[in-house]
Amino acid sequence: MPRLLDNKKKLLEIIVCPICHKKLFLNLKKTKLICFIDKVFFPIKEGIPVLLKNSANKINKKL
Repeated sequence: MPRLLDNKKKLLEIIVCPICHKKLFLNLKKTKLICFIDKVFFPIKEGIPVLLKNSANKINKKL
């Protein structure tokens, strides 16, 4: 199991925002990847990040 977690960490180091190409951050529930630069999040559906520009959702809460 630890190896699987290591692979996820490596994946998070590689994946970038499709809009600004900056780092994405995983939310605590592990259901969204967040871009704090563009103030958007991308959903994770069935364990797969949906990183299409048109799937970006604006963050409603003040950061």
